[in-house]
Amino acid sequence: MLKIVNVLLAIFIIFTVWIPYTRIFMTDIGWGTIVVFLASMALCYTSMDTYRKDKSKLSIVTLIIGLSPFILIFVVFLLAFIIKPAP
Repeated sequence: MLKIVNVLLAIFIIFTVWIPYTRIFMTDIGWGTIVVFLASMALCYTSMDTYRKDKSKLSIVTLIIGLSPFILIFVVFLLAFIIKPAP
């Protein structure tokens, strides 16, 4: 049952973070970022719990998907410091 919840949360995070037409993360919608952060933290917790029990590769993939909003923020800040703005 927990694997199904992990997969559904992973699909939700992929749609709300990476697909442009359904993206609500880091846009003008104020509640979207909070919902995605809560869902990604829940996904990280449940996938680590599932990995401790089953040791499956699906749990590692869902953990990486759960960390993807944080990875996106890190990459954006890294690029902002590396790339100089055009004059």
